[in-house]
Amino acid sequence: QLSDQAVVEIDVSAKLQAGFNQVAVDAPEEAIFKAWCVEKSAYVNKGDCIANITVPVRRRLTESEGRRLDGRRLAVVDQEIPAPKNGYVKQMGHLVPGQKIS
Repeated sequence: QLSDQAVVEIDVSAKLQAGFNQVAVDAPEEAIFKAWCVEKSAYVNKGDCIANITVPVRRRLTESEGRRLDGRRLAVVDQEIPAPKNGYVKQMGHLVPGQKIS
């Protein structure tokens, strides 16, 4: 049995801070993380995929679609988060697939 125990608290919800000449990348509200497209220290060009996410989207139902749920249906759309500029990936959030980002 250990008599001297260290406790470490890790806050996975903490936002990363962009440093000098860096750009933070935000995800849409309610986004759900799927997977990283890159690894830390990788070089990316503007527009390259950084991460894959799923975003819930509400849309109106039509009569032909059958049962109404208050006139709205919840669907999901897969999206890629693109690199905002050329450069190296310096930091990555501690995210696991299925985790809500925002």
